[in-house]
Amino acid sequence: QGFNGGRKDHGVLDIPVELKVEVVWGRAYLAYVTMGSYRCMSNPIILRDATVATYQMKRYLAEETEDCHKWLFDQGHMEVAWHLAEAFAKAGGFDAIRVDIFVTENADPRSAVINEISLSSGAGYAWHWEYLSKLWAEGYQARRAMRGKGMTPPVMDTDKTIPHVNHGQDYYTSVLSNCSDSYVLGAERLEACIQ
Repeated sequence: QGFNGGRKDHGVLDIPVELKVEVVWGRAYLAYVTMGSYRCMSNPIILRDATVATYQMKRYLAEETEDCHKWLFDQGHMEVAWHLAEAFAKAGGFDAIRVDIFVTENADPRSAVINEISLSSGAGYAWHWEYLSKLWAEGYQARRAMRGKGMTPPVMDTDKTIPHVNHGQDYYTSVLSNCSDSYVLGAERLEACIQ
């Protein structure tokens, strides 16, 4: 679908908001807004509990509530962004990955698109860095503990996922989203799910 650029009717900018979603062990931890709404003056961190907070460099550990990007929750964009990032991470079998997603204010949340991915991130996550690192390390510690008890930790069978990912929307729609109209636009869902 893409973005047209410039201005739409009523002076609304057709500029996407970019969410850098950090996923650890298949679960989205946070989203960092890097290209925010044109009227907002901050780049907040968004958490799963609907916290939207910003951090100033001079007081990097001081969290301040930010309301300008509240529309991301109010319009349903975060539910879709969390799902899209987690689905991508699970399909690829990533232990940790950043999935950058474009969303547009006042648009259908299901029109979100992945912009790019990163295996390492330079975004400013304030004190969340420590927790992201601990979550990642704990996954490997748990796997080692399972092996110590003679158990086999779960292994991602990428032969069953990776070949299908490059087939595009059908795999995301039918397998990763279970044909849910909460995550997939109508025409794409009809094509992949209704036979």
